This record gives sequence, structure tokens and C-alpha cells, in this order.
Amino acid sequence: MPAAEAQLPFELEWEAVPLPELPLLQELCLWRDVLFRNGLIGLTADGIGYGNLSVRSGPGAQFFITGTGTGGLPHMSAEHCSEVLEVELHRPRIRCRGLVRPSSESLSHAALYLCSPAIGAVAHVHDAALWHRLRGKLPTATALGYGTPELAADIQRLVREHRLIPSGVIVMGGHQDGLLSFGQTLCEAVTLLLRLRSEQGVTEPEYSALRALPRAESRAPDPQDTVRQ
Repeated sequence: MPAAEAQLPFELEWEAVPLPELPLLQELCLWRDVLFRNGLIGLTADGIGYGNLSVRSGPGAQFFITGTGTGGLPHMSAEHCSEVLEVELHRPRIRCRGLVRPSSESLSHAALYLCSPAIGAVAHVHDAALWHRLRGKLPTATALGYGTPELAADIQRLVREHRLIPSGVIVMGGHQDGLLSFGQTLCEAVTLLLRLRSEQGVTEPEYSALRALPRAESRAPDPQDTVRQ
């Protein structure tokens, strides 16, 4: 079921072209489906999509990210993703390409990638139980709303103050049920959340799905790993 698209909180320069077929993009789609099966990405009762996943595709704030309005899709493919090519956090403005527009949370992802080249993947999910239990206990952003320059600045402040590079979890205190998880790889960013859920007794993670995925690299993707077209 398609989700209603959120209004984007940034100026968008969008080139509507197909993304190149890359193993990194395929891996992004596989890990996103794991989050969907665990209820961390999905659709609210009123048809609003929530949650998104991204992976670094180049230097600075260049990354593949799941598209806006895709939260209700049980299976992700390259046509449902966008590549962010350039970001101005304070304007705010994003330049991207792909057949769909990037997630409305793209500025939050960009803020993390700009903190360090060691950060290679970012997940934004919704989990009411974790949010209520961990708000104020884990690093918690206080900026209201979603995908704003203010939230991006708050995220970067928390990364600096809590020395979260290259991995960590941030509770989005001003964004109901929202959490950010990030690491050097997609595997690390996603399993941080699943293990946290298990430790908190929220639910058992779907490790059978994880075992079916290819082994993730132990480093952030090198820009030379991808070939731009």
C-alpha cells in the first residue's frame, strides 16, 4: 500500500532519472525490508509512512536513501530510492536524482554523514516503546519537528558531545516515536536497533532475515566503490 507523501521541509533540485544498478543500492533495499518486517518502517493507520534508511554513496553528504511515500511498501527496489548529491543544511536545499523524491528526513541523514566519513549508514525508525523508555537516557535531540535545519544542528551537537562517531543511537525527543541509528555499515546501523529492542524486551529481532543477507563490509563504503553514470 503506498503511503501519503510528506511535505518536504527543504528546497529540492530533483533530476528524475533511474539510478544505476549497484550492489550497494541492492543491499540498502534488503536491509530496509528487514526494518519493515520488524515494524520499524511502515504505515500508520491514517496512511502516513514512517521510517527510512540510507547508505553513503560518496564523500561529504552523498548517499542513497529510501524515497518519500514508500513506508508502506513491503519490498523496496532501486526505483523507490533516491541519491542525494548535494546538501546545504542551513538554506536548506538538497540536490538529488532518482525516480522518486528523497525522504523528508534527508537533512537528518545528511547531518550525520557530515559529522564524519566513518559514518556509512543511517536508519530513522519509529518505535513507541523504545522511544518512551530511552528518551532522556540515551542522547536525545530536543528540536521539534522532522527534517529541519534545527534538528540537523541538534543531531550534530549530540554526536560531538557524546562522541558517537562512528556509531550510535539518538532519540528524537521532539519527533514522536522517532529514533536514529547509525554506523559504519548498513548491517551495523540496523542491528544496533534490533539488539536494542531485544535488550529492552520489546520484541525478538528477526535474525532469520539477517542471516539471509550478504555479509556486510567492516568499513564505511569508499567513494571509489561506486561508479557514477
